[in-house]
Amino acid sequence: MLRLLSLPVLAAAFALPSYGELLSANEIILAIEGRWALAYEDDPDPENRFRCDDLAIHIQIDEIDGDLVYRSQHEGQEAYDTSPVLTDVLNNGQTAPWIRLHYESEDRLTEEGEPVEWRLIMPDENTFFWARTDWEWGFTTKPRRRCLTQAPGM
Repeated sequence: MLRLLSLPVLAAAFALPSYGELLSANEIILAIEGRWALAYEDDPDPENRFRCDDLAIHIQIDEIDGDLVYRSQHEGQEAYDTSPVLTDVLNNGQTAPWIRLHYESEDRLTEEGEPVEWRLIMPDENTFFWARTDWEWGFTTKPRRRCLTQAPGM
């Protein structure tokens, strides 16, 4: 069982967008493990927009030496991406409703020349969005959805 730890925090001032209720950072840590559809198609039927095929990704959070580590792996690949799991504190002193990641292998840079960092935001246990920390607040990737089927061959 994954236990929640006191995570490193950095102060940040953000107003929340109108996504409605968002999962807390601790709820994200507990809910994110699983198989996720990364392919998104512009289909008028919402159920057909997400493809849980060979483009799916497996996500898990492990505790290593007392720290939480995010790991993701695309199906069919041996390599995986890792990042420390970080949280932010809002102006009101509350923990922000996202986890922040900076991939150890990240080679993309912000306009300021810093490695890109990502916020993982979950409006519910079956949906998440990515938002780069250097993007204007409210801009996100298209949604990612939890796959309710197992990977082929499992």
